Amino acid sequence: MIGVSTSTQTEGTVLHCALVIGATQTEGVSRPFVLRHAFDTIGGQKALGAGHLIDASAVTEMLQLLHHGDGGAHGSPFLAADVVALAGSFAAWVVPSAVRPMWITTQKGAKAYKVQWPHLVVATAPGRVWVAAVPHAIQRGDDVPVFHAPLMNVGTRGQVCLPAGLSVMGGIAGRAQAESALFDTKFSHVNHPHTLRLSGKGKAISTTAHHGFWRRKARAQEGASASEMVAMNMRLSQWVSATYSDSATGG
Repeated sequence: MIGVSTSTQTEGTVLHCALVIGATQTEGVSRPFVLRHAFDTIGGQKALGAGHLIDASAVTEMLQLLHHGDGGAHGSPFLAADVVALAGSFAAWVVPSAVRPMWITTQKGAKAYKVQWPHLVVATAPGRVWVAAVPHAIQRGDDVPVFHAPLMNVGTRGQVCLPAGLSVMGGIAGRAQAESALFDTKFSHVNHPHTLRLSGKGKAISTTAHHGFWRRKARAQEGASASEMVAMNMRLSQWVSATYSDSATGG
C-alpha cells in the first residue's frame, strides 16, 4: 500500500488517499490493478475508506504528484534517480559525462572525434528535444547553474535540431530517441554564437572554430571545461521550468 500526500502541515503529513496495488491471476496471466482508498476520520482517527478502481493515467498523475509536491528536492522513490522532471509528456533527465564519439560533418565527410562529453541535462516532449550542460555530476534536487551545451545544431534555449525523419516520443518513453539525436547525429553547423568561450578569441565562434576546438580536445583526450562553456545565467530549476513552458506553448 502506498500513502499519497497532497499537502503538508508544520507538524506531520496530511494523508489524503492510499493506493492498493494487487493482481489477479486468470489462466496463468497476471493482471495488475490499482485501488484508490480515501482516508476517512472515524472517532477522531484516520481510517481507510472504500476502494475505487482507477486507470493507468490516474496512477501516473499521482506518481507525478509525489515527485512535484516538494519541487523535487527530496526525489521520489517512483522515479529513476537521474530523472529531474516529469510532467505528462515532458521529461528531463541527467546524462553523466562519458567518453563518446562526437560526429561532425566536414568538407571531407563525416568524422568522429572521440572526446569527453560534458554532463548534460536532456529534456523531451513529443517531437522535440532540448539539452543544456551542467558543470559537474548532479542528482535530482541539485539546483546548479546551467550552461549552453558546447554543441552544434543546438539553439539558444537548448532546442536541438533533429535529423530529418527522426520521430521522438514525449516523456521518458522518448529517452533513447532523444539521446540518439545527440550522440548519433552528425553535427553540421553552429546555431548560435555562445556555444563555447574560446580563450583569446573575444568574438562569436564559427562552425570552423567548433571543428578545431573538438579536434584539439580529441587529441588531448579531454572535454570542454566549465571555463570554456558559456553560462545561461540561470539555474537548473529555471531552465527546466522554461523548457517545460516551451514544450507547452510550442515556443
